[in-house]
Amino acid sequence: MINLVIAMMAEAAPAIKHWNLKKRPDNHPFPIYEGDNIRLVISGKGKCHSAAATSWLASLTGYSRTSPSIWVNLGIAGHRTYDQGTLVTASKLIDQSTGNCWYPVFINNRIPQSTTVCTVDIPSTDYPELHAYDMEATGFYQTATRFTTAELAQCIKVISDNEQQSIDKINASLASDIISDNIHHIDEQFQALLSLTDSLDTIDTEELESCFYRQYKFSATQKHMLRRLLVRHLALFGHLDIDTDQLHVRSTGKTAVLLKQLNSLMNRYHS
Repeated sequence: MINLVIAMMAEAAPAIKHWNLKKRPDNHPFPIYEGDNIRLVISGKGKCHSAAATSWLASLTGYSRTSPSIWVNLGIAGHRTYDQGTLVTASKLIDQSTGNCWYPVFINNRIPQSTTVCTVDIPSTDYPELHAYDMEATGFYQTATRFTTAELAQCIKVISDNEQQSIDKINASLASDIISDNIHHIDEQFQALLSLTDSLDTIDTEELESCFYRQYKFSATQKHMLRRLLVRHLALFGHLDIDTDQLHVRSTGKTAVLLKQLNSLMNRYHS
């Protein structure tokens, strides 16, 4: 299942048309559209709205630790030098107001151009760094990764403005057009992510898991969490260089702490 979080109707319209999505008739705080294997929520502008809409959609669709869904934030962004209509994925996310950073994980990426996306509270008109500037990505990402694994949470942006083409010239028609022009490339990325969910389920981590099982007592849910962490690392690197004895000492035998430490270690490797 693909869950799409989009700020404005103008940005969502090409996706609704392309995937033939239908609006849910029941009353919700955020408009929700559905189709075959895809759901879309329109959040409104800003990272707080994006985070709230992501949480709301997750509460409606259900959350499974064993079969995580795909989460994508799609929308427009500004960049100092990129041409209008350039399609990019976020390789790094920066929250301008807090300075916090996140590093999305890429496997089977079909969008060749990636960049840092900086989320701002008010639209950026001077593009101080060579980043893409938006208003939703960090609110979405830090929420979405509570409901799925890092490689299945992505931010896809289409450049709408730059130093030559002012943000003041952006309107609903332009936003829809530049996303529509890229919709088939976006669809290719979605298909790659769907294939990834299938391939992750086939990676064999039994031997690695047994190393941890000999030292820790895992609940059924914790076993699924461990497998997802190991699968994520193996899918990227093909090996796992983790000192389980060191983790055992540091975590004092507490499985929940072990999983938190293991997740932190892998995030550091991936960044």
